Amino acid sequence: MSMFSFMKKEPELPPIDPTLVLAEAQACLKEKDFDSALEKFDLLCSLSVQSPLPLLSRATCRLQLKKYEGVLEDCEKVLMFLNADIEGHEEETCTTVHSLALMRMAKAYKELGNLDSAKSSLMRKNAIEHKLGRNRVDDVAEDSVEKERETAEEWKEKGNVEYKKENWTLALEYYKNGLGYDMYNSKLHSNTCMALIKLRRWSQALKHAEQCIALEPNWVKGYYMK
Repeated sequence: MSMFSFMKKEPELPPIDPTLVLAEAQACLKEKDFDSALEKFDLLCSLSVQSPLPLLSRATCRLQLKKYEGVLEDCEKVLMFLNADIEGHEEETCTTVHSLALMRMAKAYKELGNLDSAKSSLMRKNAIEHKLGRNRVDDVAEDSVEKERETAEEWKEKGNVEYKKENWTLALEYYKNGLGYDMYNSKLHSNTCMALIKLRRWSQALKHAEQCIALEPNWVKGYYMK
C-alpha cells in the first residue's frame, strides 16, 4: 500500500435529484408512511429552497406525526414566500399557499392548547380568501374579518409614529405586528420595506417590495423600492 493512499479522495456522491426525491416522498404519503415521507421532505428542505411547497408538505407530515412545533416553524417560513394559488385543498377552504399554511398553523396551535393563536391563524386564513373574493370566510363573521383589518391599521399607525422618530427597529416590529393581522395590506408591506431599508436589511426589504408589486401591480412605489 502506498504511503500516500490515505490521501485519496472518497468518491463523490451523485447529486440529489429533487424530482426523484419528491416522487418518492409522494409515494410515501400515498401509503401514509409519514415517517419515511418526512425523511424525504427533510432532504428536499435541506437543498436551496426556491419554493414553499416542500416546506408546506413537510408541515403536513409533521402535523400527522404530532410534531406541532415543527409545523409552526415550517409554516412561518412558507409565509415568507410570495403567495400563490394551490389546488386540491378545497375541502379545507384553502385556495392559496398562505391559506393552507395558516390552516396548518391553526391546527397545530389547537393541539398545543394555544386557542387564541389558533383562532388568529384561522381568521387570517379566512381574511385572505375573503379578500380574494372566493367566498370562503367560514366560521368567522364578516365583522370579525373587518376587526382584523382595523387592528392591522392601528399597528401601521403606531409604526408610522416610530418611523418619523427614526426608531426603525420599533417601527419594523409594529409593521410586522400589523401584517400578522392583514398580510395583504400593501401599505404595510411598503412601510415594512422602508424600515428594512433603513436597517440595511436588503434581502428582506426586497421580499416586501415584491409583495407590494404582487398586491398592487400599478403602484409605482413598489417598483421604486425594488
